[in-house]
Amino acid sequence: SMPDYQCDNLIKECFNKAKKIGRCGVDNGVTAQLVAAIHVSIEEMVNDISDMKKRGWMGMGLEIPHAGEREMVKEVLTSVSTQQHWMQLTQKSMEALQARVDGL
Repeated sequence: SMPDYQCDNLIKECFNKAKKIGRCGVDNGVTAQLVAAIHVSIEEMVNDISDMKKRGWMGMGLEIPHAGEREMVKEVLTSVSTQQHWMQLTQKSMEALQARVDGL
């Protein structure tokens, strides 16, 4: 276990170091390394997404390799989405009607 004065001193030094970094900024070498690492990661993600798109990836668990089939799947998914939207609106209308009937 650490004595209180030693812990207090460590905390004080951490605050001092944070203030120094806040005033002077981060070392340019560290910044350059971070930017390079981020750039490499973004390039890898773009390549992965491009590969997935070429294979016909349309979403989680949905990979359709042929363009014609992808269009049919898009139409089906759009229809399902539209139906879900209308069903939600119908449900809200029914709830409002039920509330009015219960209020009478």
